[in-house]
Amino acid sequence: MEIKNIIDFYRQFSLNSFFHWQYEYFIIIILVITIFVFHKIVFLVIIGSINKLLSYRSSYYPRVLNNGKQKKILLLGDSTAFGTGADRVEDTLAGRFAHDYPEVEVINYSVNGSLTRDVLSQIKKFADKRFNLVLISTGGNDVWHFTNLGNLEKDLHKVILNAKKISGGNVILLVYSNIAAAPGFPSFLRKTLIRRANKMNDIFLRAADAFNIKAVNLFTDDDNNNPFARNPDDFFAGDGIHPSSAGYKVWYQRMWKVLYLNNYKLRDEPKIESNEISATE
Repeated sequence: MEIKNIIDFYRQFSLNSFFHWQYEYFIIIILVITIFVFHKIVFLVIIGSINKLLSYRSSYYPRVLNNGKQKKILLLGDSTAFGTGADRVEDTLAGRFAHDYPEVEVINYSVNGSLTRDVLSQIKKFADKRFNLVLISTGGNDVWHFTNLGNLEKDLHKVILNAKKISGGNVILLVYSNIAAAPGFPSFLRKTLIRRANKMNDIFLRAADAFNIKAVNLFTDDDNNNPFARNPDDFFAGDGIHPSSAGYKVWYQRMWKVLYLNNYKLRDEPKIESNEISATE
């Protein structure tokens, strides 16, 4: 009888221990998921707040530069096309275009925080207009918003097709999706972001090739050849995410280096010092 009681006790103890272990394991999983989701929410809230602050600071930038000129350039996209992070409108991509092309009207209709799908609504507002050049800078927000890559590719194709219609095929696509180098992003996210950035980089370059438009690949995952990674304090704005005035200068010079080497012309190539070109290689 005593042996039977001992066996029954052992079985009950083992069963209770098993369920107790399973319960603790379940609690740990729930706790890990909760922490991960909480951190992601906090991260998104912080980034969103920084974007709003910088957007407010740059909201006074004029939408049209060199107003009234016959030739026209249209900029579409996200905060990088808008110029968020630059100290002055003259330091933005739009401002540099306006400086180098005083006889060309530069219209900047990009919107801070835009995803690639949002560029469709931007470009549709100009469906009945005609431009000598459309420049598109988008994709960065799609990286950390984890936009579905299949949907992203479809939206990008629609954006390019619409841009070609209003510009006679004269479209420039900036490919800059390596935001993993931005110091504003926590290190534990960078490997995930760089993997997504690599995939998006391929999507953008394939689309440019398929639709026969110029793509300027500003992307690099090699920190040794990435001035933004080597000198983040100089080339990133105070938020650690957007380019600074110096960062936009590097982008602009890299863009014109590629276009110059491909015999691209709008009016005349802007004068670029040879040392400025080599400095961005």
